[in-house]
Amino acid sequence: MNRAVSILLMAATFLYSGCASHEKNPEKVYQYSTIQALLDSKLTGTLTYRELKQRGDHGIGTFNFVDGEMIMVDRVAYRAHYDGTLYEVSDETLTPFAIVDHFVADKVLEVTKELNCEELKEMILRELTYKNQIYSLKIIGNFSIVNARSVKKPDKDGEGLKYVVENQNKFDFENIEGTAAGFWFPEAFTSVNVPGFHFHFVSKDRKNGGHMLNCKIKSGKILIDSNSEIEIDLTN
Repeated sequence: MNRAVSILLMAATFLYSGCASHEKNPEKVYQYSTIQALLDSKLTGTLTYRELKQRGDHGIGTFNFVDGEMIMVDRVAYRAHYDGTLYEVSDETLTPFAIVDHFVADKVLEVTKELNCEELKEMILRELTYKNQIYSLKIIGNFSIVNARSVKKPDKDGEGLKYVVENQNKFDFENIEGTAAGFWFPEAFTSVNVPGFHFHFVSKDRKNGGHMLNCKIKSGKILIDSNSEIEIDLTN
C-alpha cells in the first residue's frame, strides 16, 4: 500500500472506482488520479469529460499533457488556454487529473467589503468546522483584480509537470465578474491533492479564466460544501 492511500484511509473513505456507483452523493468528492502522479510525469489519462461529468457538476483539473487549466461550473467544463482565453470542453476530451463533486452549499457567506485573497481565505477558514474534511468552494463576485495563470503541453519530449509549471503564462484580469471554483484539502492529503486552497477562475461571460494565483474581491458571496468521503480512481 503506497503512502498516498495510507493517508487517505486515515482521513476519509477510500473506494476503487470499479466498486463505486455513480449516484449523486453531495457528501462525496471524486478524484481521477493524484497530484503525485502528475509530479511523477504521468500526464495522460483515459477518462473522458463525458464520464467525469457523471461524477460531478463542479470541479477543477487539467487535460492530457497538462494542456490548459480546467474549470467546471454547473456541469459545464471549460479549458483556459495558455493565453487565458476560455473554451467549452468537448465530451471526448481526456484528462490525466481532475476533481469534481455534486455541489450543494452547506453555508453561504456574504462579502460586503473589499478583501484580498489572504483575507478571503481567512474568512473561509473560520467557517471550516472539521479540518479533517474536504471542502468544495465557490466564490461568485465582482473582482477588482484576478492574477491567474495557465499552462500548455510541453514542447520538449519527456518533460513533466515541473517543466510545464516553469513555463506557465501569467496574466491579470481587472474589474471582472466571475466565479472561482475550487477545493480545500487537509495537510494529510499532500500526495493526493494540493493541501490548502486551490481555485480556478472563470469570468461571468465565460471568455477568460485560469488557475487563480491571487485576487482582490469587491463584493460577492462564498458558497461552502463540506465532504466526508472521497473516491479516488487510480486506473490511469
